[in-house]
Amino acid sequence: MKLSKKRIALLIAAVVTLAGAGVCEGAAQHLRRTQISQQAAERWEGDGTLSYAQVSAFLTDDAGFYPTSVDTIKESIDKAMVTASLEPANADAKLWYACSSRTYGTVSVRGTKRYASEASAIAIDGDFFRMHPWHLADGSYLSPDDLMQDRVVIDTQLAWNAFGSSEVAGLELEIDSKVYQIAGVIEPETDAASKTAYGDAAHVYLPFAALEDGEDAYADPYADPYADPYEMETAAPPANKVTCYEAVLPDPVRGFAEKTLTEALDTEEGTHIVVNTSRNSLKSRWNRLWHLREMVISSDAIAYPFWENAARLNDFSTSLLLLCSCILLIYPVLLGVWMLWKGYRKLEGWIARKRIESKRKFRTIERDPYSID
Repeated sequence: MKLSKKRIALLIAAVVTLAGAGVCEGAAQHLRRTQISQQAAERWEGDGTLSYAQVSAFLTDDAGFYPTSVDTIKESIDKAMVTASLEPANADAKLWYACSSRTYGTVSVRGTKRYASEASAIAIDGDFFRMHPWHLADGSYLSPDDLMQDRVVIDTQLAWNAFGSSEVAGLELEIDSKVYQIAGVIEPETDAASKTAYGDAAHVYLPFAALEDGEDAYADPYADPYADPYEMETAAPPANKVTCYEAVLPDPVRGFAEKTLTEALDTEEGTHIVVNTSRNSLKSRWNRLWHLREMVISSDAIAYPFWENAARLNDFSTSLLLLCSCILLIYPVLLGVWMLWKGYRKLEGWIARKRIESKRKFRTIERDPYSID
């Protein structure tokens, strides 16, 4: 069947719009792969015998908890693993891991240069750099197995500001008049969303225990039974509370990891749970299309860390890309429906003609050859 020029033009337009939708979806998948902090579960799955999910909890100061509560949370999660009959491959293997953190604020930093610079301090604990394995420019990460709590990790910007070089692992750094040893230097992620969320400030990562002297960093300042209740109510939220808890948990049934972490934290108000693993699924992106207003204007009091803000920027972008894909697919879908309808009508006409021809042929065969019509 020869196609008319009009139909050829319609088909070309459909192919172009389909290609445009494919480009939008490819761009969305590229954004998903740019942020290494959102791929912890994929890195942890290993041979793939057990499905995992990365789940994050972001809390307000009121809903936040002290580092001393981390062990209780771990016990609750371990209990859920035992109840679900989930065990590690061997005695030395870990079934899951987690980390906690808090954006501490701005601190004064001094290196070998004569002047001091400022940096945004992030208090961390647990397997933080397993969850966020940013590229190391020098040295090593902090580890939960470190005996001493006097080491820090800095970014390349702070290294240049304080020392004039990025190869400074092993040197000493003064932070708010306290001296620490530099364990390593990291390079921030370079994708557009991460650059925007990271900002221009230099960053330093230090253990929770380094925020205060000795054990005070892990102590609950409101635990004193003789404290004045009025002073406890009016006191400002302490700076050593955990406001971000992230975990990579087994997810044999969809929703198991999220439920496990939610029950372990035992918090209601002031907590936002995010399943990082499924945030770029088609269903999640489609649901966000109907809540773009909430993504632009946040009504909660949670101070999200920069890596979550970067992920939320990508969430917004991938949702818009899905909207563009849907708009571009409207024309080829309508054209396909029209072509199917036209094809059905032609098939219907062809069947009708065949029936008429069959009846005529039957009548011709059955007619008396000696009769005179």
